Amino acid sequence: MDRHWNLVAVNHAARLVFGYGEIDHSCLVSFFTSAHFRSTIRGWNEAARAIVGRFRADAARYPDDPEFGRLAADLCAASPAFADVWAELPVGSTGQGIKALVHPAVGELVFEYSTLSLSDLPDHRLLLYTPAPETDTDIRLATLLAAPEAVGL
Repeated sequence: MDRHWNLVAVNHAARLVFGYGEIDHSCLVSFFTSAHFRSTIRGWNEAARAIVGRFRADAARYPDDPEFGRLAADLCAASPAFADVWAELPVGSTGQGIKALVHPAVGELVFEYSTLSLSDLPDHRLLLYTPAPETDTDIRLATLLAAPEAVGL
């Protein structure tokens, strides 16, 4: 993901788990404008506050970059939910946490995530999702990845 939250690369497993399609170019935009994300993410309201807080923290790191303001304005116009949270002025940054969702094919998936900086690409970061222990997410993920319909994606 680049500094403006654009998806630079998405692996096969992430496409299956999170439902990213060809039209999903920004995880921030998809989170707030896709009914799919709204319906699958557990604790969507809390996740929305956390995501907006991280986006605002990223914008503060690049005060001379007008793209952050443009993205925020566009999202405020496209998503009342984003506009509401943006108006609350949350600020936060975390490099790790828990993401839980309900996948339509395999049920609840819970991941621990970590955000890694890339020294060769300082304006990019890599998000790693690993199945949370004691949740059966590893089994459900293996089932999802082994499904015949997953091969064509």
